[in-house]
Amino acid sequence: MNSLQEISDVMVNCILSDKKIMVFGVGGNAATASHFVGELAGKYEQDDDPLPVICLNDNTSVITAITNDF
Repeated sequence: MNSLQEISDVMVNCILSDKKIMVFGVGGNAATASHFVGELAGKYEQDDDPLPVICLNDNTSVITAITNDF
């Protein structure tokens, strides 16, 4: 994949197909992956259903990101 638009299209198609987005990172990028998933699962700025995302490297940042937002 070469562009943010291509990545976004894959993510949207995944959600529309009732599939989950799986994210992971290595080293410092593990924290970035966890934070990204926390933003998507944490109903960013709206009271909508969370998006179907999973961070493969951990759940600690997801819990704290959602708690921080609410």
